[in-house]
Amino acid sequence: MLEVFNVTKSFGGVKAVDNCSITVEKAGICGLIGPNGSGKSTLFNVITGYYRSDSGKILYNGNDICKMKPHEIVNMGMSRTFQLTHLFKRMTLMENMLIAPKLQEGENIWKALLGRNVKKQEHGNFEKAMELLEFFDLTHLRNEYADSISFGQQKLLEMARTMMAEPEMVLMDEPTGGVNPVLINKIIGYIRKLRDMGITFLIVEHNMSVISELCDEVYVLDYGKNIASGSPEEVRNDKRVIDAYLGAEHVT
Repeated sequence: MLEVFNVTKSFGGVKAVDNCSITVEKAGICGLIGPNGSGKSTLFNVITGYYRSDSGKILYNGNDICKMKPHEIVNMGMSRTFQLTHLFKRMTLMENMLIAPKLQEGENIWKALLGRNVKKQEHGNFEKAMELLEFFDLTHLRNEYADSISFGQQKLLEMARTMMAEPEMVLMDEPTGGVNPVLINKIIGYIRKLRDMGITFLIVEHNMSVISELCDEVYVLDYGKNIASGSPEEVRNDKRVIDAYLGAEHVT
């Protein structure tokens, strides 16, 4: 589904991503790990159009997306979450949800003036938002402001809002970072359910227990380079990964 070939991205002469290649299979869960500063978030930003790569190729469902803008990539079926949630904090959960769908009829000035299907689509978006809030156990908070709920609930809201765009693939940056253990288990469960519904995931995560539970394939970055890939077990026992990231005490 996603193929990244020899991608490089530099800032001021420093290669944040250096000749990096990864492949993510459809309806799988792929992990991306590495030390702080290894280029994981930069690679995410390149894949999703926030940064333009210096070289290399990125194919999504066979289409070259290297020169596309973020909203164009979203409309192709790829969405993302952020390490620090990007929510409208002074809007309610429901209002945050209703901002997220793909281009709506009402956003086309001519169709809006003619009133074609706008009310029907708005009703459909509301129903979809309610279903997703229920899926993520947030229905009871739908009229609360986003900045009034816990950080963990904000993470769930961002996941729910991402689903409003009906993605085929989701890139998640630290989905369990800063979240308590009970909610971590819930997030793992939600990701599995969504994967079982056919959604593909690429996940940056520092919690190796989460990576081990969720991922089919794991790629490891260090100084922007691929240093290893394989199953979670293979990666945990790779000497290059131990030296660069995990440390011997983390390997069992």
